[in-house]
Amino acid sequence: MNSGIVAGIIRLHFRDCFVRGYDESVLLDSVEARETTEKDSPINNPSHRGFKVIDEAKALLEITCPRTVSCADILAFATRDSALFAGGINYALPGGRCDGQVSLSSEVIQNLSPPFFDAKQLEDNFKRK
Repeated sequence: MNSGIVAGIIRLHFRDCFVRGYDESVLLDSVEARETTEKDSPINNPSHRGFKVIDEAKALLEITCPRTVSCADILAFATRDSALFAGGINYALPGGRCDGQVSLSSEVIQNLSPPFFDAKQLEDNFKRK
């Protein structure tokens, strides 16, 4: 597995959590006539990696068990497996997450810590979450 993709998947999951919770809203594509989604936010795009891995996993699962496994669960399990691959971190993870229907670019900047935060600001932001 590509270590860059491993880090990208972990980052996707973290960013998904910080904006709307573990609902895969970071994976939703923008649609014309609606606000840009988290995925296409200037803060996330083009730096995010791992979308293709999640899309391919979803496509394969849909063949085997259609409309059964949420993208939110796929992203969570891919993150767990990436953590194991990256450093031997393994943890139990129940399934059952539901996919979100809302994804707004405007919520990204309101929820993610900017890169210039110091340790205290990061700690405060995590506490708020």
